[in-house]
Amino acid sequence: MMAHYDEPFGCCQTLIVQYRAVRPPSDDPKGELHIGRSALFVGRRQMGRSGPRLFRAEGLEQVSLRRRRLQDAGHLLGNNGLVPEVLLTGSAGRVGRAAQPVLASRGWTVRPFDSVDGCDLRDEGAVRAAVRGCDAVVHAGALAHDTAGTPADIVATNVLGTWHVLCAAESAGASRVVYFSSAQVFGCAEGEGSPVYLPIDDDHPARAARPYGMSKRLAEEMCDAWSSRTSIPSVVLRPVMILDEQSLDRMSEREADFGAFVHVDDVAEAIALALEADVPLHVRLTLCGPGLFDTAAASKILGWRARRGWPTQQPV
Repeated sequence: MMAHYDEPFGCCQTLIVQYRAVRPPSDDPKGELHIGRSALFVGRRQMGRSGPRLFRAEGLEQVSLRRRRLQDAGHLLGNNGLVPEVLLTGSAGRVGRAAQPVLASRGWTVRPFDSVDGCDLRDEGAVRAAVRGCDAVVHAGALAHDTAGTPADIVATNVLGTWHVLCAAESAGASRVVYFSSAQVFGCAEGEGSPVYLPIDDDHPARAARPYGMSKRLAEEMCDAWSSRTSIPSVVLRPVMILDEQSLDRMSEREADFGAFVHVDDVAEAIALALEADVPLHVRLTLCGPGLFDTAAASKILGWRARRGWPTQQPV
């Protein structure tokens, strides 16, 4: 590997890299620069300020990876196939299956991690091995309902498992973590309680006390504290009930809490935007199509909007 520093560019120095490096240089003790898996993705560790950048040694051509990942990476890097890699936990679940082709179409190499393949979020060593070399993490793996396991299993998987993911992402030098929470954190789902106000937005108090909702509530706070300590952004996505085409046929607006759902394809789009957008160090964003939830924050920060409504409605 050969690399050298050039003149400062904006808020971060420009780094010319010809071959692979896997950790920041020793003269950058604060981790101001992050060198990703291919040593070609360079930027501030607090990526919300500048976003990931791709540099080419000749002429220092600078190309934003936010919107032009696949085509520009292929053009600039030739046949090396060096594209950003993301770990996707819960990759075999409803969200994971929908997210994979969307991420691939935007130039991400997706590394799967799911219990159906024998992967276990409670195994710290396995999580660290899975994250190693990844540029970002999408953490969608969880026991996703109060009926999915015992309270102890739910908390161990969803809280301790998230801690393992965050620590592994830090060790790997990941540029950000996208964490899947749930609108159940508000404590209003399935008869648990009543909202303080409607529509529910991201400033609504998180009051969940059942195992699943509480595990998500605790993990959100963990992400916030972790980002404050590491300066690595964490984007928390809070979807309401997620439906695909088959489950949409079996559910009606009248049956849904607050008439709310979000289509899994819209959720997959939010994941891609959460990896690409300029974001604060920590942010929590509700995802909803139709229903009594306010998604203005997701629209403002990610540029996201749901496109699917109930079958009898026009698109949202």
